[in-house]
Amino acid sequence: SNSKGDFTEFTFKNGKIENSSIETDSGAMSNSIVEGPSSLRIQEYTVQNTSLTDTVIIMTEGTITDSQANNVTLTVYGGTVSATIFYDSKICLVNGVLSNVVKHNTQVYDMDASECGEYKLGAGILSLMLVLASLTIFG
Repeated sequence: SNSKGDFTEFTFKNGKIENSSIETDSGAMSNSIVEGPSSLRIQEYTVQNTSLTDTVIIMTEGTITDSQANNVTLTVYGGTVSATIFYDSKICLVNGVLSNVVKHNTQVYDMDASECGEYKLGAGILSLMLVLASLTIFG
């Protein structure tokens, strides 16, 4: 659907979102499917019983629970992720809680990890330069 949505409150249930970019402050998503390439920027928001695929999620507050994530990049600045299964995903935990999370081929990084660099301005370029420098020195 190629939509971009900026919402103060976004409530969505029993539906499918694909190829979309959604930013919302509050509300809830439940019993739904999100397919990529999509992005969710959520604040005080609840995602429940939802399947997330090929999606970038930036979470400032709120809850993700009873869900499944495939090839998801999740950055948690605050909030709780619980009872959720991650496959082939990446979790950058800046602040917040992971509870009863199952990870298959999924790593959890802290905010200083190079894997989380794309969210910090210039960090990606810096890490690339470091890689090139180390190749020059050791190569």
